[in-house]
Amino acid sequence: QKHWSYFARAIELARKTADYPAGARFKWNVEELWAVETYLRRASPAERAAFIDAVRKGWIGLQAMLSNELTGLCHPEELLRLTAFARKLGAECGGAVRSAMITDIPGLSWPAVAAFAESGVRHFSSGPNYMPRLPDGGDRIGRALKTGGDRPFYWASPSGEHKILFW
Repeated sequence: QKHWSYFARAIELARKTADYPAGARFKWNVEELWAVETYLRRASPAERAAFIDAVRKGWIGLQAMLSNELTGLCHPEELLRLTAFARKLGAECGGAVRSAMITDIPGLSWPAVAAFAESGVRHFSSGPNYMPRLPDGGDRIGRALKTGGDRPFYWASPSGEHKILFW
């Protein structure tokens, strides 16, 4: 319910700043779509229309994952289903959802690369919790952060057929 209230507030702030210079306009990024799915299920027709309009205007950004799933526990079909709602919502909003992210749960399994690419996801953002007391700082994504720092790179699927931009 907190997230639902964030959507209304984000739309209000985006309306108020719509005439500001491009870099100063308010935008809200939804980290996962579970909150959106439940919101749209209970929203009034006017609330639903306002939300969809805000996405179309770029006031609200959508990420492709339904939740911060531990992808290493998923079967291949489950990996594809993680983005099913994003594909449906993207079609309703007039554009594909091309990015995904995981925050707090620092992990993404290698087979997820192909599943995301096949679902139209082209960019993936990882925001793991930094834990300085651990030898690797909590980096559980193949030492990607320690090795590459904050530099983006293309992550290829096990077959090499698919890739996503990882940052």
